[in-house]
Amino acid sequence: MKKYIILFLFCSIILSSCNDLFNIEPKDKLTTTTSFKTYDNFKTYNWGLYEIFNGDATDVWDKDKNSHLMVNNNSSNSNVWAYQNVTEATENSEWNFEYIRRVNTMIDNIDGSEMSETEKAHWRSVGLFFRSFRYFQLLSKYGGVPWIEHVLGENDTEVLYGPRATRDEVAANILRDLEEAEKNIKPAGDGNNTINQKVVQALISRFAIFEGTWRKYHGLNDAEKYLQVCADYSKKLMDAVPNVADNYELLFTSESLAGMPGVLLYFEYSDQAGLTHQGGRQAGSSGNIYEGTKELVNLYLCSDGKPIGNSEQYKGDATVYDEFRNRDYRLYYTIVPPFRVKVNGNNDTNWKRYQPGETVTFGASTYVLTEEDCQKFTENIDLLERISESGHKRLPSRAWNASTLNGSAPRFRPYSQGGGTPFTGRFGYWFWKYYNEADCLTKHAQNTTDMARFRIEETMLNYAEAMCELGKFDQEVANLTINKLRPRANVALMKVADINDSFDPNRDQTVPALLWEIRRERSVELLGENFAFDDLRRWKKGDYLKKELTGCWVKNADYNNTLEIKGYGTVEGSADKEGYVVFRQQPKGFLDHYYLYPIPIKELVLNPQLKQNPGYKETAD
Repeated sequence: MKKYIILFLFCSIILSSCNDLFNIEPKDKLTTTTSFKTYDNFKTYNWGLYEIFNGDATDVWDKDKNSHLMVNNNSSNSNVWAYQNVTEATENSEWNFEYIRRVNTMIDNIDGSEMSETEKAHWRSVGLFFRSFRYFQLLSKYGGVPWIEHVLGENDTEVLYGPRATRDEVAANILRDLEEAEKNIKPAGDGNNTINQKVVQALISRFAIFEGTWRKYHGLNDAEKYLQVCADYSKKLMDAVPNVADNYELLFTSESLAGMPGVLLYFEYSDQAGLTHQGGRQAGSSGNIYEGTKELVNLYLCSDGKPIGNSEQYKGDATVYDEFRNRDYRLYYTIVPPFRVKVNGNNDTNWKRYQPGETVTFGASTYVLTEEDCQKFTENIDLLERISESGHKRLPSRAWNASTLNGSAPRFRPYSQGGGTPFTGRFGYWFWKYYNEADCLTKHAQNTTDMARFRIEETMLNYAEAMCELGKFDQEVANLTINKLRPRANVALMKVADINDSFDPNRDQTVPALLWEIRRERSVELLGENFAFDDLRRWKKGDYLKKELTGCWVKNADYNNTLEIKGYGTVEGSADKEGYVVFRQQPKGFLDHYYLYPIPIKELVLNPQLKQNPGYKETAD
């Protein structure tokens, strides 16, 4: 399998480094007239197209920081959508059709090859998958875009300088191409971890739930059509892949995802090939401050299957220990749980537990510790020892350089308690979903844990949502979807009959109770996998970005009065107060026209027929 990844990355580097590859025919290199003859020719070319699954680790979660559930707190107003800083830039890497040209180059050369009709149909299907994947990205961002099915020449001015195809046309063409690909691709693809029939079905499921709900909540036609397509293809895939991974953590911390139940396609990393990422290092370093928000933490159910507003297991959030107790295991795998131990400087790995009766100083506060204090300081250390099956996630947390050991969590950038800033943020909810201690400590910035690009859990959640939107969600559907996810998270199964308007008093009251629970499950299962922001866009819930985001509840004196507490305006005004920590400025709010991205002004100048998306500038003033 590694040879496939190595080959496709090699091709990616070659192809991406030469945008004019198909405009020039050097005598010492393969060209379109010589390289598209045999099955193996197409197979070799195809590896380069896999680069659309970006290999940078932060790309896996970077878009989620634009949602209300996750932030990068390097800046107090870094979310351009929430703070109304989106500009109609003259340059925009998102508006780019070079990749589509590369796919079309392959597709256009299939008929003239030496392959059999079956082989031709297979490679056309692979090409249609990749082209559809890219067009889905463009449709999501811009709505209607130019539709290009063949390689264009300089004389194809009607297309080069023509208007955009409508959203209806683009969406219909994507669905048409994916359905053709699903029928004609080799069911097993071209070996392990390659595009195959199941991966095509997974993309249909992903595309159709997006398009169906976009149309429903943005007032467009054919919403039910796409929702039904999602339900049909999702069910087909679920019948073929009925099982999920037994351990949620291992989906994000494993050196190899080969053979992992439910993983359909993944990005494979290798020391030998020099293909590495920094996912683990990012979690254990101070370079970025990726954190969850209070909104995210509130979404996780208690282990009895009830939300925090309706569960006897939840004892409030006056301390972070209470807040994290008896919760969905996915919370502990995603956000560093609270703990406190004794360390003699930040390089001391021989940590010790606090003992009852000790007098200790935390910031500006002094306490005589009780037995209850000492128990809560280490309860999550003991919990992770039990539930981190491979030991990839252990407390106390250790930084990427193998020496720094944190004495406590949460840790805050203004008062890091012992020096050093790894695992030290602004909200107290440090994101560590992809952190594998062994991989991080021994390999620093060269992590090799694999990363899934399609997994069956997403398809199950797509199916659950589509069936709910169609009015067909019942206990049987719950058992086929959400109730397959919860056992590995130590959460009681969903009982559809129990979910009514009073099930979660804290829900968005404009969302039906059952649909809210399905959206909740999606949010906690897929957090940090680049779905959260696009989910807000397709649900037309940009108003979630208007609310002031907060972190955990703190006693400011415990942090030497260095934090700002919600409601007190400044750090100085927050002295000796307690409440929810804040850092980010009050957002201005998501503008209605932000649901679509702006077309770069440079493109409008080059082609006046494109026309800007509503609400944005047509020219650079």
